Amino acid sequence: MQFENLMKKFLEDKRLEGRAPGTIEEYRFRLTEFGEFLKENNLKYQDLTSADISAFSRYLFKKGQKNQTIKNKISTFCVINKWMVKEGLLPEVIVTDEHYPKITNTKRIRRLTDNNFKQFKHHINGLQPNIRAAFYLMIGTGCRVGEAAHLRPVDVSLRGGAVYIDIHDAKWGSD
Repeated sequence: MQFENLMKKFLEDKRLEGRAPGTIEEYRFRLTEFGEFLKENNLKYQDLTSADISAFSRYLFKKGQKNQTIKNKISTFCVINKWMVKEGLLPEVIVTDEHYPKITNTKRIRRLTDNNFKQFKHHINGLQPNIRAAFYLMIGTGCRVGEAAHLRPVDVSLRGGAVYIDIHDAKWGSD
């Protein structure tokens, strides 16, 4: 079986498990690049070794990708690697902690000061009502931009004097 066909089967299984459509597309994007790496290096997924995963990491680094991006792509390969073992396509998981690049000098994002937050809310209050509502929704619930953007009127309901918002296909497959 070619890697492209294997990837399609894997993505279908993940879809059936209930993974969010965005996650499926991200897996597709990352695994397509891994497939290109296999072709360029004349490798077959059945014969992969730990050294090949290290080579993939170096391949991504030479392409100018950041450590966090490389880490995400190795993580995606780890997911399909575990799936391949479960399906009997590989004898063992070959991705180890050593394959993940170290993330250094990451600047922590500090929360807004109370004064900054007041200024931000003042700015929000000058926006269109729908945009203002979306910002207050994200501030109040912690939902993500994409989740707020995909809401429909049927997702909002009033029950007992409280507003309920149904967010579907949130990260990690939760609603």
